[in-house]
Amino acid sequence: MDFKINQAERDALNGLPHLPRLVYLVLRPYMDYSAGIVGIKRGISYQALREELYVEPHKGYKSGSPSKDQMRRAIKTLERAGLISIQSEGKKLILKCELASWDFSDQNKVATKPPQEVATKAP
Repeated sequence: MDFKINQAERDALNGLPHLPRLVYLVLRPYMDYSAGIVGIKRGISYQALREELYVEPHKGYKSGSPSKDQMRRAIKTLERAGLISIQSEGKKLILKCELASWDFSDQNKVATKPPQEVATKAP
């Protein structure tokens, strides 16, 4: 899954603590490019983010996952930096990537089945 970070995002990430930067880089590939939103088409959760950020044991490095509170603080830090806005509904985590470039090229693609060719079954 490829994604690009634009200059506005890089500027906003500059100077942030390490964990919020990592969280943003984990979120961005899952952004719906038609709306700039993460969490609707492919659901996300704090637990999924924690699992994604799990560090395997290596000599000289601390292993494990960030706590749920650390994840919440990282998301709030990203919101304060203007990178995301929290649009959660109930227990579903939904985030809008405010500075990300959206790709509207999907709207301009040629239809695979032109409107004249309606797919119907013969009786």
